[in-house]
Amino acid sequence: MKKSLLLAILLFASHSIYAASNTQPQHIDPALAKAQQLIKAQDYHAAYQELEGLSEQGNAQATYNLAYLNETGKGVASNPKQALALYQKAAAAGYAKAHYALAQHYSAGRLGLNADPAKAKQHLEQAVQQGSPEASIELAFLLFAEDTPASAQKASQLLAPLIQQKDPQAIHIQALYNINQGLKNTNPALTSQGLDQIKLLAEKGYIPALMMMADIFAKGDIVEQDLAEAEKIYSLLSQDNVPQAKQRLQEVKQQIAAK
Repeated sequence: MKKSLLLAILLFASHSIYAASNTQPQHIDPALAKAQQLIKAQDYHAAYQELEGLSEQGNAQATYNLAYLNETGKGVASNPKQALALYQKAAAAGYAKAHYALAQHYSAGRLGLNADPAKAKQHLEQAVQQGSPEASIELAFLLFAEDTPASAQKASQLLAPLIQQKDPQAIHIQALYNINQGLKNTNPALTSQGLDQIKLLAEKGYIPALMMMADIFAKGDIVEQDLAEAEKIYSLLSQDNVPQAKQRLQEVKQQIAAK
C-alpha cells in the first residue's frame, strides 16, 4: 500500500474517533438554568415547556435545545421535521451550534434532508464566523482533504489560534496533515514533526492520537512495525470501549499468533 494512501485511511479513521469523542462544552445562558436542572433530573417534559417559553421570547440557545429534544424524542415525540425547523430558526438567529448541527445533518442526510456536502460546508463556515471552535476544526479537516495548497493554507489558518490554546483536536488534525504531506513530498523532517505531535498527544491520553499510534505500529509502513506495542494500546482503548479498538485488537492478536 502506498504511504499516501495509508495516511488517507488513517486520517479518516482517526477523524471518526475524534468526531465520536468531540464533546466540547456548551456555554449555558443563565436564563436556561432552570431548564438545565430539569434536564439533569431527566424531567424532559417540564424542561421542554420551560425551553419552549424561552424560545418564544427569542432565546436562540433555548430554540437550539428544543431542536435537540425534538430530534432525540425527549420530552416530546421524536419529530425530525420540527427539529430541522428549530435548528434553522436558531441558526437564523446567529447561534453557532445550530449551524454546526445543521452541517452534521446535511453531511449525513438526516432529519429528512438529502446529503448535501456543499450546504454542510456553508453551515460550517457560518458557524466558524460565529466563533465555533468545533466548526473550525471540522472545516479545517475538510479543507485539508481537498489537498490543494490554497485549501491547506486556509485550514492551517483556522487551526492556528486553537493550536496556540493547546487544543488537542486542532493539534491532532494539523499533525495528521503534516505527516501526510511529509510522506507525499519525501520530507522526513515534516513527517517526524507530525509524529512527535501525535506521540505527545498520545502520552497525554488523547484517544484519537492513541488510536492512530496503535494503527501506525500495527501497519509498520511509517515506523517499524511493533505488534506488541499496538496490542498494548488497543487493549487499553478496548477497556474504554473506544470504537473499532476491540476489532483491531483481535486482528493484531491474530497477526502475533501467525508469526
